[in-house]
Amino acid sequence: MTHTRTDSIQNGRRAVTLPLTLLLTLAGLLGAFGLPQAEAAAPPADVQPDSAYGMTADVLPTTQINSGGYVLDQAIVGDTVYVGGKFTSARPAGAAAGTSQSTRNNLLAYSISTGALKSFNPNLNGVVRVLALSPDKSRLYVGGEFTTVGGVTRNRLVAISTSTGAVISSFNVNVGGPVYAISATSSTVYVGGSFTSANGVNRGRLAAFRATDGALLSSWVPKSGDYQVVRALLVAPGGNVVAGGSFGSIGSLTSSTLTTAPGSASLDPTTGAAKTWNVNKVVKQYGSDGGVLSLHTDGTTVYGAGFWFGGTQSNYEGAWAVRPSDGTITWLADCHGDTYDTTVANGVVYAASHQHDCSNINGFTQQRPTQVEWRANAFTATARGQVLPNSLSPTKFKDYSAYQAPAMVNWFPQFAMGPTTGYYSGQPTLTIESTSDYVVVGGQFPTVNGKAQQGLVRFARGGIAPKKDGPRVYFSDPGSASTSVGTPAVQVVGSNAVRVTAAPWDRDDAVLAKVELQRNGSTIYTQTNVTAPWWKTTLAYTDRSVSSGTSYSYRLRMTDADGNVTTSNARSVTPSGSAIPSSTYDNQVRTDGASNYWRLDDPSSSSTVTDWAGSTDLNRASGMTLGTAGAIGTDRAATVNGSGSASAAANNGFVRAPQTFSVEAWFKTSSTTGGQVVGFGDVPTGTSYRHDRQVYLTSAGKLAFYLDQNGTSRTVTSASSYNNNAWHHVVATLSSSGMVLYVDGAKVSSSSGVTSSRNYGGYWRIGADKLPGSATGYLSGTIDDVAVYPTALSAAQVKDHKTDSGR
Repeated sequence: MTHTRTDSIQNGRRAVTLPLTLLLTLAGLLGAFGLPQAEAAAPPADVQPDSAYGMTADVLPTTQINSGGYVLDQAIVGDTVYVGGKFTSARPAGAAAGTSQSTRNNLLAYSISTGALKSFNPNLNGVVRVLALSPDKSRLYVGGEFTTVGGVTRNRLVAISTSTGAVISSFNVNVGGPVYAISATSSTVYVGGSFTSANGVNRGRLAAFRATDGALLSSWVPKSGDYQVVRALLVAPGGNVVAGGSFGSIGSLTSSTLTTAPGSASLDPTTGAAKTWNVNKVVKQYGSDGGVLSLHTDGTTVYGAGFWFGGTQSNYEGAWAVRPSDGTITWLADCHGDTYDTTVANGVVYAASHQHDCSNINGFTQQRPTQVEWRANAFTATARGQVLPNSLSPTKFKDYSAYQAPAMVNWFPQFAMGPTTGYYSGQPTLTIESTSDYVVVGGQFPTVNGKAQQGLVRFARGGIAPKKDGPRVYFSDPGSASTSVGTPAVQVVGSNAVRVTAAPWDRDDAVLAKVELQRNGSTIYTQTNVTAPWWKTTLAYTDRSVSSGTSYSYRLRMTDADGNVTTSNARSVTPSGSAIPSSTYDNQVRTDGASNYWRLDDPSSSSTVTDWAGSTDLNRASGMTLGTAGAIGTDRAATVNGSGSASAAANNGFVRAPQTFSVEAWFKTSSTTGGQVVGFGDVPTGTSYRHDRQVYLTSAGKLAFYLDQNGTSRTVTSASSYNNNAWHHVVATLSSSGMVLYVDGAKVSSSSGVTSSRNYGGYWRIGADKLPGSATGYLSGTIDDVAVYPTALSAAQVKDHKTDSGR
C-alpha cells in the first residue's frame, strides 16, 4: 500500500498482507544515515498531546462490514472513502451483525463526513488487496485476487471512474497472479505482487502499464530477487519508484545481476534499474520472516512500515522515515510489534500496528508477564531526539541509537482483536488513511473503545468530533471490549494503613486537568495538571487515617483537558493485621520526595516487597529472606545469601533510567567477595545485559558507585572498607553537579565531570546482579530501607537522614 496526501505528487498504494516519570506522592502521607550517537544523546521528547495536532479518540459512527470479513486498504477522494478487502455485505453503524445488510462484495464506499454507506457497488468476485488513485483522483485503481468486476472479466487489476463508479473499459490488463501494490502517475501504472506474468508476458513480480490503454511497458522490467512478493509501491517525490516487500534483492529480467535490497529499493521509473537507497543498508525487513508492508509520502518524506516475525533475516519491525531521493534515514520509530500501515495528517504519523514496546523512543513499555499490544498509535512526523539503546532483549534486537527518533503522540484508541482464525490471527487494524480532518481505520476489529464497530471506524479533529472520550484508569488489555473506566488497586498494608495505586490516563489527552482520590465518596486528595499517558504517571497514596475493622471504599474522579469527568469503579477493603510503625526517618524519606521506598519490613512469608512511596512492589527471589532485624528502630530487613537469586525486582516496574537521581540504602555484611546493594538493570530477573547506577561492595569491602557512560565505565570508590558486619548508610547521587557517594552521612568520593549515564530502560534491583569487570554481583549480607529519589539529595539532607535513623 502506498499513500500520499499531496495532490501534486503521484499517488500509489500498497496492499496489506498482513508512559519524564511523574510520581504523585503525598508528602507526609506517602539523523542522517551513518550518523554516530553523541555521548548520552538526548532521548526522544516526552509524549506529545494530540490536542496540539487535532485528532480525537472519539469513535464516530461508521458503516460496518459483515462479521468474519476484513478490510485491507482504503482510499479517500473528497467525501468518499473507498474500502477494499474480503467481505460480502455492509450495514449501518449501530446495526447488529446480520441485520440491515446491503450486499457489497469486496469493495464499497462510504461518506467520510457522515459514515453512511454510498451506492457504489462494483461487485468483485475476489479479495481486494490494494487501492490506489491517479494523481488527479479521477481513477481508482483496484488490485487483488478477483477475476471479474460486475460480471465483466478483469484479471486482478481494474480502473474505476471515481465520478461515475463505472469500470474504465480502455484500461484492460491481465495480471497473472495476485496484485499487492499499485502506484500511478498520469501516464503509468506500476504494479507489484506475487505474479510472474502480465498481459501474457514474463514479469518478475513487478510490471508497468500505460495508463491510457493498459499496454505493458517493455522497458520497465525489474524483478524481485528470490521470488519473494512485492507488497508496496510508491512513486516518490522526484519520480523514482520505491518498492517494498519480502524480497532480499532487486534485479532485471534482462540480466543475472542482483542488487542487495533487503525489503525495500528505489527503482528508475523508466528502466527499473536499482537506484541508491540507503535505508535498506540499516533496516532489513525481508525473507520468510519479514517484509515492508506500507510506503507513503507527504510530499517531502517517504514513510515505510513493516513486519518481522523474529527470524534471523530481518532486524526491524517499526515505522521509518527517509529522504525520497536516496533513502537516507530521517528517523526510526524503533518500536517492537509489527506496523501494517501509516498515514500523515497535520504533522502526525498515525499507524495501524500491534506495537507492544516503544520504550526505545520514550513511549510505552513492554508489560510483564503478559504482553499488551496497542493496535493504533501516533508519532510526530519530524524527529524529536535520539533513539535510545534497545531495552527489550538487547542480544536479539539491533541497537538503533545512532539514529534520530520521533516523539509519540497521545492518541490511543482501543481496538478489540478479530477472530483468532481470521486474517493474520485476528490482527484488528490493517489499514489507516487520513485527511486534515479525519483518520479512518480498517481491519477486522469488532469493537473500538468498547463500542460495537465492525471493521471500519472514523476519528476526527476537535470541532468535528464531540471530544467526549474521557479519562480512565489503565487496567487491562487495550483490546478489551469493556467500556469500564477501570478500578484502582487497593491494598491493606496494616491495621492503620491502606495503599491505593492507579495509572490515570486518557486516550487523546496527554495531561489531565484534575485527578481526585475519593474515600467513601469524599475527596481526600486532589492533583492538578497530571501527566496522563498510562506508562508515565502513577498515583500512589497511603491512607494512614483508617481504623482496623472498618470498611473503606476508594475510587478516582478524573477530569480531562476537554472537561470530561469520569469516575472509576470503587474498590472496598477492611484494614486488619498489625499496625504499620512510623518513624522520624520514614517521614523524612517521604518528605524529601522519594519516588520509591522499599522498607523491606514485609512479613517473612511475603513474596513481594512493598513500595511505600510509589507503586512498584518488588518480587522477592528465593535467595532473599525477609524478617531479619533491621537498621532503624524495631523495623525488619532482608537477608541476601550471596547467590544469583538473592535479589528483588519488579516484573512491571520498567522505567527509563534517570539522569538525575539519588539511591539510598542501609546494609550490613562481613563478605570478602563483595556484591551489589542496589542498582539498575535491563531485566527483572537473572543477569542484566545492561546495568549501571549500581552501589556495590568490592571484595575489599570498599563501596563503589558505578555508571556506564555509553560503554565507558565511570566509578567512584570509598577509601575505607565497610564489611565489618555493622550497619552502614549509603547514598549515591547523579546530577548536573556530578556523581557523589556518601557513607554514614558524609561524602566519601565524587566526580564533578560525570553528569550523565547511559540512556536505557530497566528495573531497580535490590541485591544480586552483574557488576562491572570481574567483581561478583552476589552480596551476602543484610539490606534495609532502600529508596530512590528523582532528585540529587543534598549533603545536608543525607546527613539528616543518618541523624534521623538514630544510629
